Amino acid sequence: MKVIWTKDGKEIRSGGNFRITFLENTPHLIIQKADRSDSGSYSCRVSNEVGSDICENVVIVKDRKIPPSFTRKMRDSQATEGSSSKFECRITGSPPFDVKWYHNGSDLIPKDTCRFYMSENVAVLEFLEFQLTDAGTYMCKATNEVGSTTTTAKLFVKGKVLIFYSH
Repeated sequence: MKVIWTKDGKEIRSGGNFRITFLENTPHLIIQKADRSDSGSYSCRVSNEVGSDICENVVIVKDRKIPPSFTRKMRDSQATEGSSSKFECRITGSPPFDVKWYHNGSDLIPKDTCRFYMSENVAVLEFLEFQLTDAGTYMCKATNEVGSTTTTAKLFVKGKVLIFYSH
């Protein structure tokens, strides 16, 4: 029996990224550490003294999906009532990312004094004007199709110092 494997019309030999094996008299082509360059039209032609047959298939190798992770996490922070600042978290992994923010365990809802957005794989929670009720624990959760991760930080908000003058 003679077996010839081809990719896009060119013969493949065992070695490098390809391994050709026979298991129970059946030929197998194993692509080790497949990547996108291994996508293509593959065929296996088997022949002997009686005749031949061919099996063809198209292989599409997709990029491996990577779960999100934070390369820059939030840090505990102090602020003064009325001031502005932001939490930023840099996310790596396979986009797209779904990012949710939480304050003391509850979904954070944007309001006039705070907003959140994504900029170049950086999740941003921006406070335009801190209020005393903004103090607490914040969590950023990033999710994609293969996983999720979180980072948390505490925010301490000091009240404004009011000075009264009397005449």
